[in-house]
Amino acid sequence: MSSFSIIADLEATLYASKVCSNAQGLALIKAASDVNEWGVNLFECACLCKGGCVISTTLLENIQAT
Repeated sequence: MSSFSIIADLEATLYASKVCSNAQGLALIKAASDVNEWGVNLFECACLCKGGCVISTTLLENIQAT
């Protein structure tokens, strides 16, 4: 296995972990919103989080596009 292949695999793994982390976080927000009847709009939530350092802006832009 070449070093380029290993690096590509690591980048893909890191991206997948970010997707999973963001999905889990948004699922928790949705669950709390449903239980407490807050009516949180997850799209708007993702928009608000883009400006912060917690969630990757590029990743959220990809999520919003779907």
